[in-house]
Amino acid sequence: MLDSEAGRIFFFDPNGNLSGERPLPESEQYLKISFLPNPARLMVLSRRAFRIYPAHPNGNLLYSLFFPTDLDGQDMDALGNRVFILAANTEEGYSRIYRWEENQADTLRLSDPYYLLRADSLGNRLWAARQNPDRDDIAVQLSLDGDDQGALQGQQFSFVSDLAVNPYDGSITVVDLTENILYLFGPDGRLISAARNAQGKKYIYRPVRVFIE
Repeated sequence: MLDSEAGRIFFFDPNGNLSGERPLPESEQYLKISFLPNPARLMVLSRRAFRIYPAHPNGNLLYSLFFPTDLDGQDMDALGNRVFILAANTEEGYSRIYRWEENQADTLRLSDPYYLLRADSLGNRLWAARQNPDRDDIAVQLSLDGDDQGALQGQQFSFVSDLAVNPYDGSITVVDLTENILYLFGPDGRLISAARNAQGKKYIYRPVRVFIE
């Protein structure tokens, strides 16, 4: 568990008991942690850097990637042991995706300010949300080389707080935090439906995340 304000990661055993903790470098805004398989490692993203640690409280830092001063870390996701790390300059309106695999990274420059990134293992592609100046935000499909392959059709969003790809059928669920709605899209990017409450209204109060099992 990440305590982003304290800059610490807490580890718990299967019974929910605290088994250890790892302090992180100070004076950084931490955003996200996630595990890498084979071998198990822990990824940590902050506004300033991407780091990899052993997947337990002990052991030294395994890898670090610091972003240029004009970029802030935004999001990360992985396909197997290949990691995609998103950083952006929102003022000047561009982004970079760092593609990391086994201590080597290259960089893709994108001409729009993206703030959310998800890897699609079924479609072998990326999905990303980007700001749209003076308009609603949009979610687009990207190739693994960063090429824009088109937006989700028929819908713009106020703010995409999460996007999840169903690993079984390739459908995409988008969480719009500001508009209080969950949208379901087919693998082809066409809108299928919007989540409704018991009264039949397209309204779920302040949805943040969605999990697909």
